[in-house]
Amino acid sequence: MKSYDIVIVGGGMVGAAIALGISQQTDYKIAIVDHQPLDQLLSWPKRDCIDNRVSAVTLATVDFLKQLNVWDTIAVFRSSAFKRMFVWDSEGTGHIQFTAEEVHRPQLGYIIENRAIQAALWQQLEKDTAVDVYSEHVLTALVANTPAVLSSTSQNTHFPVTTHPYSVVLNDGQELSASLVIGADGAKSQVRRLAKFTTREWDYLHHALVATVKWQKKHQQTAWQVFLPTGPLALLPLNSLNVQQHVTHQNTTSIVWSAPASQIGELIKTSKSTLLRQLSQATERCLGDAIEIDDLASFPLRQRHAKQYYKKGVVLAGDAAHTIHPLAGQGMNLGMADAMTLVTEVTRAANRGDTPGGEHILSRYQRQRMPDNLMMMGLMESFQHTFQSEQLPVRWLRNQGLNWVNKQGWLKQQLIKKAVGL
Repeated sequence: MKSYDIVIVGGGMVGAAIALGISQQTDYKIAIVDHQPLDQLLSWPKRDCIDNRVSAVTLATVDFLKQLNVWDTIAVFRSSAFKRMFVWDSEGTGHIQFTAEEVHRPQLGYIIENRAIQAALWQQLEKDTAVDVYSEHVLTALVANTPAVLSSTSQNTHFPVTTHPYSVVLNDGQELSASLVIGADGAKSQVRRLAKFTTREWDYLHHALVATVKWQKKHQQTAWQVFLPTGPLALLPLNSLNVQQHVTHQNTTSIVWSAPASQIGELIKTSKSTLLRQLSQATERCLGDAIEIDDLASFPLRQRHAKQYYKKGVVLAGDAAHTIHPLAGQGMNLGMADAMTLVTEVTRAANRGDTPGGEHILSRYQRQRMPDNLMMMGLMESFQHTFQSEQLPVRWLRNQGLNWVNKQGWLKQQLIKKAVGL
């Protein structure tokens, strides 16, 4: 059995950020486990083809990526700044817009491909000799350690192995003991299941359609979102590159269309010409006609929240702890905020000579992150129910509410600051 101070299960954006952040600020011995091959974790999107899975990255997340020394690599590869958000109700006259100028910033955030963020993090991790990588491995068991088991474990960590409450068992039989096991292994987290964390969850009965769409008009560095009777449709501005001509175009967006599963199923099966026509109509041609669509995919939407983020020697982060409706694009940013907080608390423990899996360490992490995550989840839930209501009084109130908030300068400024992490 091998021993580590920290074992991280899950090498996506959140897991990789946690590993890199802790390694840069402490001398803990770290292992990271992921089911993907290493070359896939290091794989960048193609220069002339934009991935369909993107994130709206807030300024707070950008600051974290700068701290991890990966932001410049991402920005040079491909990032699309947006300066404005425009949201409207398709069933009325209500609308609201947010601009970077209102908070005295050059932009509100960036639209970036998830794979670009992951690749930049792994490019840094690959250089880090303090992090052992177990790629192409999956967690099969989480075993409570006993004194007899620990007595045969090698002592190569900062704390006695008697402080290691669990060992993770991998698919090839290898066992790794640790003071702290971090579950950053996504919405279907094995760590959460094996450690018997309880969750509160429900199915939205909606799916999300994602794709890359080229439009007749430029996106104006604006994120557009229309609330349709069946769910929201977001257009996220992208800068696409014509490699042959070395020209950047601004008439491409990533779309996220949330609707009942049956409707998304029909949209996926329909012809491209019909889908382009429906997209143009649904967006009220805010960018003119949709003229090209590529890389379609869909996935089910489910809200999930762990009732507790930690147990003795185990903690959850990112989608393993909470999943949220994509209508505000906050899922990745909440996960990165988890990562940032966990890195801070574990670093504080290291500076004091504490074991990273101490309950006082993990409880501080939970106290900081759970209220913010619950607040954002509750807000998104309220938005979804309000904009799906067909009752005339509710429709009137939501339109009046949007228009009223749009005129409240100070209130809008506070909403923007909260959304972008200022």
